[in-house]
Amino acid sequence: MSVERICGPKGSTDILSDILQDLRLAHASYGRSEFTAPFGVEVPFEDGVRFHFVAEGSCWLLSDVHEPIMLGAGDIALLPHGTSHVLADAKRRRAVSLQAVGPELVGSSIYRLRAGGGGARTLVVCCTIGFDGPTAHPLLELLPSVLLVRKSDFSGGDLAALIEIMEKEVVEQRIGGATIMARLADIIMTRIVRDWIEASPRDLTGWLAAVSKGVNSRPLETFV
Repeated sequence: MSVERICGPKGSTDILSDILQDLRLAHASYGRSEFTAPFGVEVPFEDGVRFHFVAEGSCWLLSDVHEPIMLGAGDIALLPHGTSHVLADAKRRRAVSLQAVGPELVGSSIYRLRAGGGGARTLVVCCTIGFDGPTAHPLLELLPSVLLVRKSDFSGGDLAALIEIMEKEVVEQRIGGATIMARLADIIMTRIVRDWIEASPRDLTGWLAAVSKGVNSRPLETFV
């Protein structure tokens, strides 16, 4: 599996809209995770797309399927395959399970999480997005294990504006914030996927057309 960093679009395609219509958002769980050093939390596999946004501080994203990734404030990591992973303040930090930490439910799909030893604070927005229909959607299968967006890559752009709104909602914790966060997560996820396709050095036009018409009968490897 691989990690790919997105540094902005280089083109456009309307075919993607047809494909994204098949990715119908069924549910989104949202968590506000407040970690203090030292910390390490193991997040299990879950069907759907995972989304981590670091609103404050920094942390390591650790997994068996990719190299360690340092996430700083304003960075986004999108895990299209729901891969199990660890969020920690150090690469070799011993992690405890998410279940052991005990997220505090504040709604049917909203939780708060606090963990760590009381040191420097890291604030992370964690979202899991589920879709109607088959979980093995061909578009999601094509994506790498992690899509990484650095805050510096989109400074001044519209994605940066969305991220700033998300960061403000996380910090202020105003009424209705969870609903806004769920909508933002859906939009940002779509933007990241679109920018990855547009910035890809591979010609995905034929693959996108095939998927949008429901005739993707060849293995995905032939399009990669």
